[in-house]
Amino acid sequence: MNDKNRNLLVRIVTAVVLLPIVLVLLGLGGWWCAGLVSAAAAGCAGEYAWITQRRIEPAAALSVLGAALMPLIAAADPLGFIGVSFWILAAVFAAASIEALFAGDR
Repeated sequence: MNDKNRNLLVRIVTAVVLLPIVLVLLGLGGWWCAGLVSAAAAGCAGEYAWITQRRIEPAAALSVLGAALMPLIAAADPLGFIGVSFWILAAVFAAASIEALFAGDR
């Protein structure tokens, strides 16, 4: 078995193990689904920061936290989460702007 086949095997096993868990959480809905979406959003934001910067700086950590909080806030208050989400995004953009302003050359 070469590296290419091993990588495929790991992906298949991961999909077989995680697919039932994801389907159950989606079927349960509510906070379970929000937790799943929250974990996925945080993972995507963290991976994007890692791919683009090769490190997690404070603004990137704040973006991961913001991405994780938004689905949970939507589950807690479906009608009023837009205002809170706006302020989360504003904080992330402000932190990223301040970090970029003082970062210097990279």
